[in-house]
Amino acid sequence: MLANVAGAQTAKTTEGCIGSAYRICHSPMPQLILGPSEDWLRLEISEKRLMALIDENPILARMKPGDSSRFRKMAMEMAGGTISLEGANSPVATAGSTQGIVWIEEAAKIEHHSSESTPEAHPIKLAFERTKAFRGLELHYLSF
Repeated sequence: MLANVAGAQTAKTTEGCIGSAYRICHSPMPQLILGPSEDWLRLEISEKRLMALIDENPILARMKPGDSSRFRKMAMEMAGGTISLEGANSPVATAGSTQGIVWIEEAAKIEHHSSESTPEAHPIKLAFERTKAFRGLELHYLSF
């Protein structure tokens, strides 16, 4: 597990994008990027940073699928695995999928919503559970 704790506006998100890009080239596996909301992830991570980084880097751009419909803002199919972006409070965020890398952005802002009638684990714990199939190879990255 890797945790990045620093002040606001100190390049934590950029570091996460660069780490994600590095893994695409050097140790590809499915990735999940979890954040406080889907809208925030779509704009701040996907559109502004990650898609731009992939499109502008010739090595990463070659790893994109030939069919542009498979490279979307919230699900980028890359050689070696898909990068999925999910809001922590989305119903999809609790669904099971297998991931090798889980990157939690703005982890301190992710809230646990549970009730006595429908108890559920914290979204961060649920995200980490998705890496069970990659035991020993998984990477958990938290940005606070």
